[in-house]
Amino acid sequence: MSQHRARATRFSPMASELPMNRIDKLKNDIYSFEELDTLEKNAIKLRDEETLALITRSRASKKAKGETPKSTVDEEGRPLTKRGRRDEKKRALGNRK
Repeated sequence: MSQHRARATRFSPMASELPMNRIDKLKNDIYSFEELDTLEKNAIKLRDEETLALITRSRASKKAKGETPKSTVDEEGRPLTKRGRRDEKKRALGNRK
């Protein structure tokens, strides 16, 4: 019996086949404005200056292309999200005291 085993060949994936990481996505304006807000909150907590700079650049690039962030309030000025409505109530209650 032969002791030769079939070797599994390992192919290195091409760069285009690799998933994009966060930095690459920021450089290529992949993230939406909402995702940029979340990334910014996390980067501030982590004090990640590189990511913050890329977020600023990505926002400016999106605005230059004519993209606009989704509105967080309706025509009457009421917040569209549950969190926004909750925060508005807290502010209103805080102002009464």
